[in-house]
Amino acid sequence: MKIMTWEEIAGAEYAREVIPGTLLIGMSKLEKIYEEGVEKGVFRKNIDLEQLILSINALCLITFVRLEMLRALWQEKLEKKLEERLEHIYELVLKGITT
Repeated sequence: MKIMTWEEIAGAEYAREVIPGTLLIGMSKLEKIYEEGVEKGVFRKNIDLEQLILSINALCLITFVRLEMLRALWQEKLEKKLEERLEHIYELVLKGITT
């Protein structure tokens, strides 16, 4: 997380070089899976996959960015609460994209 934060603060020069190519590889595969899912009636139509990826990233990332605060909040329940967080994100995303 610290490396990503420093990269952002420094202007994200390295990220600009690496991310687009990496994203293109993953996006083409994701688009294919999504299109097949729409055809089979599994996924809703007209989902913006870039927005979906950004939303999933934000939902997951905040947990790690604020982990020490969550540790203070949840203390000995941290592991259980993190598992509940993962399940919540999973359900939220799946309910949002499936028919």
